[in-house]
Amino acid sequence: MSFSSLMTLVVACALCLSTSLGVLAAPSDDSEPHTEWGENDASGSIQVLRMRAEGGSPSAQFILGQMLYQGAHMERNLIEARRWYRAAAEQGYVDAQFFLAIMHDNGEGGEANKEIAARWYRRAADHGHNGARVNLAVGYLRGEGVEQDDVEARSLLEEASEQDDPRAYFGLALIYEEGRGVSVDLCRAIELYRKSAELGFHRAIQNVNRLSNHTLCQGA
Repeated sequence: MSFSSLMTLVVACALCLSTSLGVLAAPSDDSEPHTEWGENDASGSIQVLRMRAEGGSPSAQFILGQMLYQGAHMERNLIEARRWYRAAAEQGYVDAQFFLAIMHDNGEGGEANKEIAARWYRRAADHGHNGARVNLAVGYLRGEGVEQDDVEARSLLEEASEQDDPRAYFGLALIYEEGRGVSVDLCRAIELYRKSAELGFHRAIQNVNRLSNHTLCQGA
């Protein structure tokens, strides 16, 4: 699998993550309690959420961005989602920085811009966001939004792998399989693919099966 395919997988994982988090499950960085609601009282709670977002609450801005992106309890609006993500991101809200980067990366809610995406990935990565580290690493490997740099890519993936991120293991495995800035090492690649697969990254299983019969790694 190429790094082009990896980029597609990483972004897809990130967008799946936004759904799995739920629109009300974002961590708070401004000490405001999140409003919980059901279908019957969604309208009133959304009004409160909008008031908080317009008042400058980064957590409310992020949650509103998530809802607009997903079309949860309101009409889907990618332009507005990007606007609210940016409002929260500019206040240092890390998850908002990550999802804003994805929208710029994919051209959602506006034109695609890989350089802007890379800048927001960097800001989120510098604050420990593993998804941002992985996506930024792919940018360095492909030279998209940043100057191509295999060493920086590997460094970012190694940082993410310290948190047992299956995507990071998968990316590192590809680096060793393809010899990107390192000597080709299929045994190391198999080891990393297996770690990724054990953590639930199912595409890694295909690569383990593909490489596990290599004559140099029979004991791997």
